[in-house]
Amino acid sequence: MGGSLLVMDARYRGAIGLQRSHPLRNSVASRARAGRLPRVRDSLDNAEPPNVWIFHGAGASFASGVFISRDQGLAWIAQHRLTGILTEYPVGDGCYDLAVRAGHFTPSKPHHGRPGHVAGFSPSGTDHVHVRDGAIDNQYGED
Repeated sequence: MGGSLLVMDARYRGAIGLQRSHPLRNSVASRARAGRLPRVRDSLDNAEPPNVWIFHGAGASFASGVFISRDQGLAWIAQHRLTGILTEYPVGDGCYDLAVRAGHFTPSKPHHGRPGHVAGFSPSGTDHVHVRDGAIDNQYGED
């Protein structure tokens, strides 16, 4: 990442291991107080934002964990003996747009690209790992 620094607002800072005494804390807090939403990432250079790993539990309506590495996500999953999928996502883009740009998906039906389709789009072409009871299970999801 070439000297880049990941900084999230106060709700997510603990999830990525940043402490309250982080030197950019005050700048994030001041932007939030000024009525602007804090950015997901502040950078000290022009590097691309890092990818994040998001855990979505089996049967859950919402994701329950966001991690800066696959290993960090798997450790948390193991700690809580969770079942679901841990998927790598780029920051600042959507799965539908990424798949179309990368040629993994070509819109061919009238509903493609409409809100319901985009909102429910599966993250094809992204790195992911299935887990069951806290352990990697390459068979999960194929039952």
